Amino acid sequence: MNTTDAQSQNEREDLWDKLQSHIGHLVDATGLEIDEGIRENVVALWAHNFPTYGSCEGHEESLCFPYVDIDTPAPQGWVEDEQKQKEWTESNMKLQKRMEPLLQRFYRMRTRDSASLQIEPRGMYGAFQVICEGAKTADSLSRDEQITLLHRSQQETREWTKFLKQEFFDSTEQLSRSDILSSLDTLQAATRKNAENIIDSDQ
Repeated sequence: MNTTDAQSQNEREDLWDKLQSHIGHLVDATGLEIDEGIRENVVALWAHNFPTYGSCEGHEESLCFPYVDIDTPAPQGWVEDEQKQKEWTESNMKLQKRMEPLLQRFYRMRTRDSASLQIEPRGMYGAFQVICEGAKTADSLSRDEQITLLHRSQQETREWTKFLKQEFFDSTEQLSRSDILSSLDTLQAATRKNAENIIDSDQ
């Protein structure tokens, strides 16, 4: 490893550590911390410059499957401004287009099934969720089948996290460290704001 490569690796390790520290102390709009079982996935997504605003590690009691919501912060004054709404949507669509090849590479050597991850649109402005394909039809399964799918989707999410982390540390692209950390500084406010926007747009 030459000096430049070593410096780049150190920068990535430093950013990863900062993201872990910052995200480890975040709480959502209800005061709850990010679930431990999904936290590293959130770190990995932020390392790839995907701004998240909601997540869940998956729970048997409520039959909630692991997911992460991705959305750029809403621009100021978007409610009455169609141009800002358009720009917000375009920003999120760019995120979707960046996410698609990542998922394609992840599944290049894997067989897709009901536990496989996919992009699920959220709301009117291009926000989206990464969640298992079988979540939509889980109500048609028996309780035992639902729990089995939940556990498989949790394992799939762990493998996805490993893939994202490996991609991040193996990348030779210029690291947009300042952009990521700057975006992360606004995450606490954006979490509440974007959640409200998604609810409003679904009504």
